[in-house]
Amino acid sequence: MKDIISTLVFLIISALGFAQVGTVGTLQPINTHHIEIGDRATTVIIFPWAIKDVDRGIKEIAAFKSPNVENILRVKAKQPFTTSSNLHVITSDGIVYPFTISYKETPANTTYNVNLTDSSYSLLRFQNASSFNNREIRSIVQQIKNRGTRMHRRIINGCIKLSISGIFLKDNSIYLKTEFQNRTLVPFEVDWAKLYITDKKQAKNTSKQSSTIDLVYKDDLPVVTGKGIDTWIVAFKQRSIPRGRKLILEVQEKNGGRNLIIEIRNKDLYKAIKL
Repeated sequence: MKDIISTLVFLIISALGFAQVGTVGTLQPINTHHIEIGDRATTVIIFPWAIKDVDRGIKEIAAFKSPNVENILRVKAKQPFTTSSNLHVITSDGIVYPFTISYKETPANTTYNVNLTDSSYSLLRFQNASSFNNREIRSIVQQIKNRGTRMHRRIINGCIKLSISGIFLKDNSIYLKTEFQNRTLVPFEVDWAKLYITDKKQAKNTSKQSSTIDLVYKDDLPVVTGKGIDTWIVAFKQRSIPRGRKLILEVQEKNGGRNLIIEIRNKDLYKAIKL
C-alpha cells in the first residue's frame, strides 16, 4: 500500500512539474508599424517619452535624436536599399517601439506621432525598467498638480515668469512643478526645454562642461495663452548637485527670442516634499 501511495505522489509531483515547465515562457509576435524613408528628406518620429536607445537593422538607415528635444527621432536613408529592415526604439518608460523600414525615393509621410494608446505597445514594457509604470506616474503627476504652490525659484524675461513652484520626491525620483505666467497678450509657446548640470564658474581658456539629465517624465511642452498661467511638470532620478556645479532648467520660446534660464540649488532639492 505504501508503495502505491509513494508512486501516486511521485506521479502527481511529476505532472505538476511538467505543467509548470509547459507554462513558463511564451513567445508572442508583436505587430510593427511600417515607415517609408528616403535619402532626400528626413523623417521625424515623435515619441511620448525620452529616447534611451535606438537599434537599426542595417547600416543604410541613419537614426539620430534631436539635440535639444529628447523625444524626437530623425530617420533618413544614407543610400537607397531594396530589402526592408527594422528599427527598434526604447524610451525612458521602458517601452520598445518596433518599426519596419523600407526605402522610397519620395515618402508619402515624413512626420509621425507615436500614439501611446496603441495596445500593441503595452505588451513590450520591461517589467524591471522602472519601479513605477506609466499609469502610476500619471497619478503622481495629477497629485502634484492638485497640491498648493510652494515657491522656490523664479525668473522673468520678456514679461514671462517661470517659477519652480514645488519639488517632490517619490520612488527615488524628483518631480519639479513649474509654473509659467504670461503677462502679455501674445501667446508663449515653448519650443524646447532641457535640464542639465553645468560648471558654476568657467576657467580661463576652457569651455563649460555640461551634461544633460535623463528625464523619467515630462509634460507636453506648454503653450501659455495671453495673460494665462500654465503648470508644467518634469521628473528625473533622485540626485544631488556636485560641488562646483549647478542644476539648470532652460526653456526656449518657439519662433521667438524669449529664453528662460533658472537655477535649482541643492538646498531646494533637500526641501523636496515626500509623496
